[in-house]
Amino acid sequence: MVMTKSDTELGGDLLALRGVQWIMGTKNDPYALLLRGADDDPHALGRGIRERGALYRSHAEAWVTADHAMAEAILNDPRLGPGHPDAAPAEGGGHEPDEEHEPMPWDFPALRDVLPLDDACLSLPRAEYERVNAAGAAILGAPALAPLAEGLTAGCALRLRGLSDRFDLMAEYAHRCAADAAAEVLGLPAEQRDRFTDLCARAAGTLDATLCPPRLDVARRLLGSVAELRALLAGTVPAEGAGAVLAPEDALTAGVLTAVAGVELTATLICNTVAVLLDHPEAWAVVCEAPEETAGQAVDETLRYLPPVRLHRLYAQSDLALGGHEVERGAEVVVAAEAALRDPAVYPDPERFRLGRPAAGSAGLPLSAAPHLALVAPLVRLQAVCAVRALAARFPGLSRTEPVLRRLRSPITAAVLHLPLTVR
Repeated sequence: MVMTKSDTELGGDLLALRGVQWIMGTKNDPYALLLRGADDDPHALGRGIRERGALYRSHAEAWVTADHAMAEAILNDPRLGPGHPDAAPAEGGGHEPDEEHEPMPWDFPALRDVLPLDDACLSLPRAEYERVNAAGAAILGAPALAPLAEGLTAGCALRLRGLSDRFDLMAEYAHRCAADAAAEVLGLPAEQRDRFTDLCARAAGTLDATLCPPRLDVARRLLGSVAELRALLAGTVPAEGAGAVLAPEDALTAGVLTAVAGVELTATLICNTVAVLLDHPEAWAVVCEAPEETAGQAVDETLRYLPPVRLHRLYAQSDLALGGHEVERGAEVVVAAEAALRDPAVYPDPERFRLGRPAAGSAGLPLSAAPHLALVAPLVRLQAVCAVRALAARFPGLSRTEPVLRRLRSPITAAVLHLPLTVR
């Protein structure tokens, strides 16, 4: 996607949309507050969303749910998808104006038109994801990845050997391990891997930028890095495996999703898991005592308790009835996944982090149930397990030196920027 707007035009549009988003949050609407990605307590806001009913209309012009049953129904409803039904791009980015409805001076364009991130493959029609997910499972599905677990764990252990007794978990370990795993699965040549790791870091924030307007410099960085990743991955992603064959364009889509979404979500899940374990010393001791058996339990409970994806935004592809409401074609329907995974109707004592918690409902609600993230979910989980396992085995005396620093304007991922640690 080529952006033809000047910095003044793009910056002005982003600033205006950010202002509108901020104003919506002043109405004490929990989703609007969550959407603007500030420093509000996300768990309190999640409870506020649930208190408004199974599905409510937010001032932020979206239908929102934190009800677990409703969330599952929405994510599996073929009438809803990540791509807007009128998303055909116009020349140079954005969409053609409606000739019958000339925009008024106080009308604001949608963020998807101001910052078209089509190259990131995060807003395709549901049918395209279903096709790519089915074929790509031969390369990125859990059974295909399982034989790689030992090698991925060894790679994480190798990363740990180069660390001092004080290090930043995100910058020096989690992100590098996540990029290593993605590069390995995508079959990138050794000479391209450093560049791939750097571009994945520069593309961090792309998923959040689909919901929350970034600063101008961040927008330019995201657009440029995603375009470079597509160019780097073109022709390098394996197009076949385990009897399945991907069309070249589908192989590229799988590669881009892995790089743009998979790497950041993996790194964030690693950091979230370690942060939660260090907040619960008894759980950390259990994992350090038997990392092979319990690292997976820690990651799975973190996927419920503090997932790397808090929100899923879908669009109604046609007029439809949902939860007793009439939802118009093109309307946004949002699943507050983190809040739904603390729904007390499904999870006993949901505010408690508990290793070995029995599965309830859709354990994969944060990732695998979402059409645009289902393909990367197995790799995200597997590499997080491998990274936590290696860390617990090598550094059982790990502790924090400072609080977790998270990126603002990240309503979807609440991405970790820094997590300084020390080894006793």
